[in-house]
Amino acid sequence: MTTAYLIHGTSTRDDDWFPWLEEALAPAVKLERLWLPDPFAPMQAAWDSALEDQIKPADGLTLVAHSLGCVTALRYLARHPEIKGANLVLVGAFVDPLPTYPSLDAYMAGELDLKALQPQLHRATVIVAKDDYVAPYQLGVAVAKGLGAKLIVQDRGGHFLTSDGYEQFPLVLINISQKSRDFSHGMDRPLLSPFMGLFVCFCIFLVIDIFLDNFFAHIAQCTHIVTRRRKMTAPILATSYFWMIL
Repeated sequence: MTTAYLIHGTSTRDDDWFPWLEEALAPAVKLERLWLPDPFAPMQAAWDSALEDQIKPADGLTLVAHSLGCVTALRYLARHPEIKGANLVLVGAFVDPLPTYPSLDAYMAGELDLKALQPQLHRATVIVAKDDYVAPYQLGVAVAKGLGAKLIVQDRGGHFLTSDGYEQFPLVLINISQKSRDFSHGMDRPLLSPFMGLFVCFCIFLVIDIFLDNFFAHIAQCTHIVTRRRKMTAPILATSYFWMIL
């Protein structure tokens, strides 16, 4: 069974969509909802220590984080450069101080080089909402850009709390279960599905066929040359198709 870790923000492990996600992931993934001390008056050192106590650093680690938990998760990775192939889903993310929450300034103190974390990542997704009233969504966009992560921007969603209607969050479930940006291959998924690849290759074949018709009409005088050209069409189609889907 795969283990993932959920890092909450200024709420508790039992709030919002966190218990639902644990149930939804089971039994394929065991979600450990971390306990963080004094969640409504967080101290950076205390939360960092709590993560060290509850998360076992390992390659392929999966971290799901919300709000203040996002910067906490990223700091954990920064402290463990030996971790490779990490998977991240960050919801309502920010790594910069929030002007409307000066009480969190001490927690947000310190530099965090997001780009330096990229070699540690296997896949990462950042989910934000344009109407987020806690953390302006542009802060989350900046996090995604810094990590080179997949970015999902919703028009509505607020800060993805129970009060915003988020006792369940299927989008998080999907992005844990499916590939987001795959850093080991540099893409989310094949550029073309097999059927779309076949269609594109068919169109390429038609263009090649028309070109060759015109070309050989000018230079071919003998029947065997035209026949040879016709025999070339199948390899051209096969080669084009496999080139497009690989």
